[in-house]
Amino acid sequence: MDSQDQGQSATVPSGVCRDLVADGFVTVWVGLVVDDGIDCVAVAGAAETLSDRAVEDTTVTNAVTAEEPRVTQTAPSNVTPDSASVGTVAVPFVESDDSKPDGVVVAYTPEPDEADRRVVTAAARTLGRHRADSDGVETRFRRAFARHDVPMLLLDPETDEIRDANNAAVAFYGYDDGGLVGRSLQEIDTGGRERTELSGVDADSRDYTRFEHELASGERRTVEIHSTPVETDTGTLSFAVVHDVTERVAYETELERYRELFENSPVGVFRSRPGADQFEEVNPALVEMAGADSRSQLRATGPAALYDDPNEWTAFAEELLADGVVAEREHRLTRLDGESFWGAVSAIRTETPDGPVFDALIQDVTERVDSEQSLAERTERMEVLNQLLRHDIRNDMAVIGATLDVLEDHVDETGADHLDTLRERTDHVVELTHTARNITETLSVESGESLETEPIRLDTVLADAVSNASSSFPHAEIRVDGDPPSVTVAATELLESVFRNLLNNAVQHNDGEPTVVVTATADDDTVTVRVADDGPGVPDRQKQRVFERGEKGPTSDGTGLGLYLVGVLVDSYDGEITVTDNDPRGAVFEVELRRLAPDQGFGGMAN
Repeated sequence: MDSQDQGQSATVPSGVCRDLVADGFVTVWVGLVVDDGIDCVAVAGAAETLSDRAVEDTTVTNAVTAEEPRVTQTAPSNVTPDSASVGTVAVPFVESDDSKPDGVVVAYTPEPDEADRRVVTAAARTLGRHRADSDGVETRFRRAFARHDVPMLLLDPETDEIRDANNAAVAFYGYDDGGLVGRSLQEIDTGGRERTELSGVDADSRDYTRFEHELASGERRTVEIHSTPVETDTGTLSFAVVHDVTERVAYETELERYRELFENSPVGVFRSRPGADQFEEVNPALVEMAGADSRSQLRATGPAALYDDPNEWTAFAEELLADGVVAEREHRLTRLDGESFWGAVSAIRTETPDGPVFDALIQDVTERVDSEQSLAERTERMEVLNQLLRHDIRNDMAVIGATLDVLEDHVDETGADHLDTLRERTDHVVELTHTARNITETLSVESGESLETEPIRLDTVLADAVSNASSSFPHAEIRVDGDPPSVTVAATELLESVFRNLLNNAVQHNDGEPTVVVTATADDDTVTVRVADDGPGVPDRQKQRVFERGEKGPTSDGTGLGLYLVGVLVDSYDGEITVTDNDPRGAVFEVELRRLAPDQGFGGMAN
């Protein structure tokens, strides 16, 4: 290509060529790398023009391909009057250190040596720097725009139409080639804005706005668009950089939610570090709970300062550091003014880049603890009084019973009937003292206290219950059908009360001559005891309610507590009790209990 055709763009390369010719080179030319080869833009010296053969010389193309100078002792024909005695120096030049060669400087000279190579190399570097400095701002901007891995858009500042999009933007939005250009931001903005209000008029202005953009797949992503106006050969456009902040916004939203919980929580919340003597953060509820005047006052202290015994916090922190979580530990704490209160403390250990931190909750449970302590004291006093009353009543009933025995020889037949009635009433009063004791323990189970079970021999308990019931009700036939299995079950000493109440219920609610049959069977895991009577039975409507407190039949003159006591105790043993109809009449109460393995012995296992 003739230098005349290059116009003003060939001025600098032409000058370089002339300078090298003046230094003694025969012919010098400058070529620019294009898609289909090398395009000559300037030439000086013996050859006014260059043939295609000169441009396609392997020395030149090898220098461009290898990206380093090439020196040979030959030159293409027709480039100088005497090509046979001329060698070639070809040096590529670049516009920046990290790009491919943009062009090449080629010089022909007799027998080129290392000094010639250095001269041409210096000229090529000068030419490369000059081209980089004089390259158009828009050209460099367009190159950076296309190569950047962050999504970028060029927008019409009046309509928000996308005029251009780099490869990163096309990949992010997921449109095919050309599918993004020509759309407006309103088409992909799900926020319903009429205009995106991006900057683009004032050359000194910058702006960024947050949007919800819908991708080609339908997925919605939160983006921040940072924009600034740029001047192009077609006028002013808005240059927009798109940052996907979906995850960051979700994190910020979650963080704000936790901040609101932290600030508005009715329980005290704090953060501290192992071994630190100050809080890192405290919420308003803890400031109030601790009796502090301000957050800063409380933060200047530490968790140990709130403990009545600071050693308790040390032990708590060591356990938390080891286990990662400690829940619902009640401690006596102290406000900054010295007043004590009870706090339930729960905490977790969280690992951070700066080491572990403790996040903890403190709930003021002073009223509950005081109430529990007061209730425990009252219960203990009532239990002592209950024991004294039962003891005194049984002693008095024993005296009355002995007196009735003495009177038996001093009354006539009519008086004997009255003595029998008195004996029955006396036995009933003694029975009530036993029932009162059982009910006291049953009510403690119902209130949430646990019963400690132990291995109990079933056959022994059944034998005692049947014997006692037979003595109390001599008119009734009460028998055990077969030999009860010699096994142990998980229960307490009150198990005898379960069967005694079932036998009493079977006799007392019978409208004839009672017959009660007790059977017991066992498998590997359970033991089942059946108490069958021939009384009027239990109506279907009462079968589900018969074990509720105060539930009794329409003709019963009892308290309704016997079967309730049975139900609560069996449930506390992790057993089951049901009632069904007997054949041809009567009811069958079936109790299922957990059987214990022989090797569990009688050591008193806990439920």
